Amino acid sequence: MIMRTFDPHLISEVITGLLKHDEIDIRSWIDNQDNIVLVNDRGDIAVFEKGVKHVHTGHYYFKSRGKEAIEAGTEFLDELFNTCYNIPVLMGLVPLTHLGARWMSRRLGFKSYGVERIGDKPYEVFIITKREFNE
Repeated sequence: MIMRTFDPHLISEVITGLLKHDEIDIRSWIDNQDNIVLVNDRGDIAVFEKGVKHVHTGHYYFKSRGKEAIEAGTEFLDELFNTCYNIPVLMGLVPLTHLGARWMSRRLGFKSYGVERIGDKPYEVFIITKREFNE
């Protein structure tokens, strides 16, 4: 079961611990209804941050592995695209060294749009639209 969470401890742990965004005011981040954090009953977490126009950036943290992680990712995307959130475009920036995350992005239906450098680090750019997900 997928649920949205507003738990400041969990969100703070993800934002500051895993994303390394120490400068973010967690309360302001949570209060922005365009930012979405979804959790499932297996402890998997998906964070979606509003970017430019109607594009959200996604970050996943799976406790599940293998087929269960793919299933969880698909469920998160279905929730994001086909329920009240109705997000049209999702983008991900994956460090080139994170081979598993790049593989998972492809398995979930994201298309690669090449490599971009942010600072001194290369990232692969992945994008999926609601239409692509539902085809």
